[in-house]
Amino acid sequence: MIFANHAHVFPKGSKDNAQIENLKELMEKCGIEGAVCFAPFNHQTERVGIKINQNKWLYEEIKNEKNLIGFGTINFDIGSIQNQVKEIKELGFKGIKIHPAAQEVKVDGRELFEVYAEAERQGLFISFHTGLHWHRIKDYSMLLFDEVAYNFPNLKFSMEHVGGYSFFKEALLVMNNNERKGNNIYANKLRKNSFISSPAKAALIEPINANDDPKNTGLLNFVKARYTSVPTPAP
Repeated sequence: MIFANHAHVFPKGSKDNAQIENLKELMEKCGIEGAVCFAPFNHQTERVGIKINQNKWLYEEIKNEKNLIGFGTINFDIGSIQNQVKEIKELGFKGIKIHPAAQEVKVDGRELFEVYAEAERQGLFISFHTGLHWHRIKDYSMLLFDEVAYNFPNLKFSMEHVGGYSFFKEALLVMNNNERKGNNIYANKLRKNSFISSPAKAALIEPINANDDPKNTGLLNFVKARYTSVPTPAP
């Protein structure tokens, strides 16, 4: 089974070739059986004059699509953060998409801590964008995700793109630092059995076991990291 855990979709008029029907056509062409769909961020629709409740829009778009799983987003401009998280849960979505740089919110800031607290209570998964994205790096430094794990030990979240090329090692650091605490941190897979070398050890990125996803939340396309003593590749 191929399950895509990362699909951005948009209302007509906000982004070309990025509607639900386009996603379904692509899935059929590529043999993808299911996907997680992210509601758009409010700035992505408002910049073209479309003002909507992005989560209710996504619900209406996918409510009859059994192979599409919804993740909501937060509109930080309107406040009522706790109620927005509750609405995402009530709509039947499995999680929340957060892009700290694009949304210009600090990973360990007050607003996002409010999101984490309610998401943890509601059992919602959080999918973070990580890696370089043309915003103040201090606001989305990879080490801040360790603070999220420390303060919200029962919150499950993924670091999409594993920090990218710039912060890959830091992403592994955060994942392994929390391994003995239940390790609720995931990352989307770069490629099967990816390695990053150090003088003494290698860090192995390996797919998680299917048993880790009993509720079909889409975790099957994620990975966990562990340090292993396998020989590092020769230079």
